[in-house]
Amino acid sequence: MILKNLWRRKARTALTLAGVAIGVTAIVALGAIASGLTGQFDQLLTAGGAQLTAMQAEASEAFFSALQADLGQQLAAIPGVERVEGVILGVAPTAQSPYFLFYGYDPQGQGLRRFTVVQGRPLQAGGEILLGKAAAEEMGLAPGDQITISDRQFSVVGLYETGVAWEDGGGVVALADAQAVLKKPDQVSIFQIWVSAGQDVEALRQRIEGQLPAVSVLRSSQVAENTEDLQALEALAWAIAFIAVVVGGLGMMNAMLMSVFERTREIGALRALGWSAGRVVGMILGEAMLLGAIGGAAGVLLAWGLLSFLGGLPFGRLLGGQITPDLLLRSLAATLSLGALGGAYPAWRAARMAPAEALRAEGGGLGPGPRWIPIPALRDALRSRSRALLTLGGITLGVAVVVALIGLGQGFIDQYSQLGAADDTDLVLRQANVSDIAFSALDEEVGRWLAAQPFVDQVAGQLIGFTSVPASPYFLIFGVEPGSYITGRFRIIAGRALRGGREIILGRQAARVMGLEVGDQLSLLNVPFTVVGIYETGVPLQDGAAVMPLDQAQRAMRRPGQVSLYHLRLRDRAQAERAMQTIEERFPDVSASR
Repeated sequence: MILKNLWRRKARTALTLAGVAIGVTAIVALGAIASGLTGQFDQLLTAGGAQLTAMQAEASEAFFSALQADLGQQLAAIPGVERVEGVILGVAPTAQSPYFLFYGYDPQGQGLRRFTVVQGRPLQAGGEILLGKAAAEEMGLAPGDQITISDRQFSVVGLYETGVAWEDGGGVVALADAQAVLKKPDQVSIFQIWVSAGQDVEALRQRIEGQLPAVSVLRSSQVAENTEDLQALEALAWAIAFIAVVVGGLGMMNAMLMSVFERTREIGALRALGWSAGRVVGMILGEAMLLGAIGGAAGVLLAWGLLSFLGGLPFGRLLGGQITPDLLLRSLAATLSLGALGGAYPAWRAARMAPAEALRAEGGGLGPGPRWIPIPALRDALRSRSRALLTLGGITLGVAVVVALIGLGQGFIDQYSQLGAADDTDLVLRQANVSDIAFSALDEEVGRWLAAQPFVDQVAGQLIGFTSVPASPYFLIFGVEPGSYITGRFRIIAGRALRGGREIILGRQAARVMGLEVGDQLSLLNVPFTVVGIYETGVPLQDGAAVMPLDQAQRAMRRPGQVSLYHLRLRDRAQAERAMQTIEERFPDVSASR
């Protein structure tokens, strides 16, 4: 009878199934991508057999970590450590991709041995690169070809496979070459640590952190779980899944409620023939549960098709989306929730119908609508207030979510683009051929040359970086020279401006969230600072950040003698184009813009 009732209204059943399927598709696809990325990062660090991974303390993630290479000798000297190798994780643009993943390894190290060369030869010296087979296919490259990463050219000497999509979709260069590309001399992103046989891994982890407070040591299998952006992605997936369940539940409830209205007399007849209220509830809930089950199965198939499509796109396999048993259980729970949520109220309403009143109902159990409403269409829509409210609720929630997500995304992009802006700045200089401002690295030699040019009125360097604090996984840090003209954008509303030393000023929003005031202490990148002022800029992303002296930022971020941007005031703004041309001719690795 349940199947018969659903089949009687094919169009409504199909639309309800589509709503459920879309919700389940969102749950499964986003969950698969989130878990796939986490799994890829986990395999990236554990495939070589290293049990522990060391990175910079309080770094947001491994890609922003910076450790001195000679720290490896101190790690190797700790009892219980069998072997230590430094690795660089990098992102840089190529002609084929703006975000190319590459890794710097010691060509003779243990970590590189798991890269199985399937064509060409192994990595031997500087200026060479091994490409993942997947990356080579996407980029149309083979052994003997050339590839330019950022501004450095490499010869492709071989292709490899590891089974890890993040590696097979990237490339491997010698550690020194990676340091040169990223302008990280004598630095590594992480240290992979192999533990001696019989040594307690957890005890060694704690011992290393006790002896070297500048590093954070995690079991290699747990680094992905503690990576903030992967956690944020998984949280977003759960949030969207919850919204999908709610919207799908409202849609199903609307459909089932309409079904109850249309079958008012039929339900009354069944009650008159002896059906109990519980049996009526079972019928309505059964219909809702069956709709949920069929829609859930369709959603899983749609998610599988979507993931297969994304995997076929250029570098789409880096997402690593896989439908796991855990995700199938989630989708099952979602469909059961949709069925229960969508069928509960209509079933309860049907069970409350008195047989005699139901048999006498006219027009499918719907009243004429409020007579005081002059608009016929609106009056008809309100013949069932419950159904109207459910419809409005579903539409409102869906539109609100779409607008909110678009607004958040666009707002973040707009604010991030303002990081390089400053009042009364004519030109902004950054490293050419970098994927992101945070990866830009300009030598202070550029700033000294600029200060000596007759067309430059003032020059100010700025360093941009991220760290992790309890209140924010990605806490923005600005390094500026105290007294430089760009500090004017940070309007002090409490305390005083920067003077030097281990001082910081906090944005108003950051101070409020962290509960800090002038005179308090805050540790950033494992360095203690004193809050000497609170500022406001009117840009939320900046007001949620901290500003410190440039030299302190360079030390904390392990970027000696570097800045991310240079801001210029020109003596004659009409000469901006000529100034840009002069600068870029003098420094080919610098990009100038207004």
